[in-house]
Amino acid sequence: MSERIRPQEHEDVKRLMQSLPQFTLPEAAVRSFMEALDKRPQPQPRPSVRRLFDRAVDYADAIVRRLAAILPVPVPAAMGALVSVMAIVLVSAYLYLPQRPSLDDIKGVVKVFNAGKNEWMFAKAGLKVGKDDIVKTFEDSSVTLSAGDMYAMCLKSDTELNVIELAARAKKKPIQYKASKGKVLIYFDKRAGKAGKKFRIETNEVAATVLGTDFMLQSVPEFQKTWLGVLDGVVKVTSLQAPQGVSGEEASVIVRSQQKTEVSRGSVPLKPARLMEDEWMEMEELYAIGKKPQVALLISTERTRTRELLSIVPLFISDKKPSILPEKLKKVAVQFRKAVRDDTTAEHLKTIQELEDLIREYPNKNYNVQFLLFIGSYYYHIGRYEQAIAAFEEVLRDYPQSSLASIAQCAIGIIYEENLKDTAKARLAYQKILSIYPDTPEAEEAQAGLERLSR
Repeated sequence: MSERIRPQEHEDVKRLMQSLPQFTLPEAAVRSFMEALDKRPQPQPRPSVRRLFDRAVDYADAIVRRLAAILPVPVPAAMGALVSVMAIVLVSAYLYLPQRPSLDDIKGVVKVFNAGKNEWMFAKAGLKVGKDDIVKTFEDSSVTLSAGDMYAMCLKSDTELNVIELAARAKKKPIQYKASKGKVLIYFDKRAGKAGKKFRIETNEVAATVLGTDFMLQSVPEFQKTWLGVLDGVVKVTSLQAPQGVSGEEASVIVRSQQKTEVSRGSVPLKPARLMEDEWMEMEELYAIGKKPQVALLISTERTRTRELLSIVPLFISDKKPSILPEKLKKVAVQFRKAVRDDTTAEHLKTIQELEDLIREYPNKNYNVQFLLFIGSYYYHIGRYEQAIAAFEEVLRDYPQSSLASIAQCAIGIIYEENLKDTAKARLAYQKILSIYPDTPEAEEAQAGLERLSR
């Protein structure tokens, strides 16, 4: 449904103009001004912010001219009227018009169906899409839709996405899309979820509702099947065509970080399972379309990923926007290369110190966990096992809900078992994994560790 300027806002403008302190209007002027307001043309459905701005300027200019013709009004007072009218209209537009996503990073042939004009057009960077519009990619093409920092979606080859509903900033209506076919990678800012915003995307088989996450959805109409995988966060997947007699929670599953599910038409979602290595690698592209800067440890989803971490895995850093963090990281990278070249404990410790200073100076929960895990693995690499454990314990203490916390707990168990030879503490660390993180890859590693300790 199109957003319109509400009658209440019309009355607010009238009251504001009547109460301006700069001057006093005689009754005739007030009546003339009210007549001008009443003759204001009604806004058309789905006005763009630019169109609304132009309309406000034209209308306010007409009001000022009318006031100037019938009153000895000082110029500053007339300008005050102009600014007041424009401010109310523009603030209303910002708060109550839907936040329309724009197209970017277009590769190959991408078309957009403009519902307002009832025509197809070729996509171009910066083009905004609205309610009932359709975005379609073809073979070997892709496009990214983004709505500020709230969410972003990457449409891969042969994908068709329908815009069902867009939410205004001042409203909590869910943002809704439908993927008729193809593959879509989706990033939704967790802060928007906490603020009450909801994101929902449907296929012919399922509805996926999120509250802040990174995930990928693939709709295959010819097989009447939908696949969904979650890189980070939580997604509720509900079958839209469940078997007769199955409804509500019985037709839904909760898919958590690094899990996947699949739904065929007429059935309920499969029990969530761990992402396979190739699936996880494909979803790494989400790191490039999410909120910047993005910092990620490039490790697998297998039970061996903790041991991969302790071998010092690559640290992925992406930032298209200028920021202080990458500049600081350049300095750390130079120091890291020097430490690798010289391979001295002093240089390695200097690198770690610069990393620790970085996260203390620029703390951010979006990437502190990744840095702390990297620091812990770095300490492990140079044989400073107690410091490594301290870094991993900081993850558990400050970020217990992180999807990477189980890795920190497992790393502590491995170090106690294999390096410090403290059987009691190793056993306790492994037992915590089984009780707190039973559905993670680390649970298998912990079970194997407990079996080794029992021999």
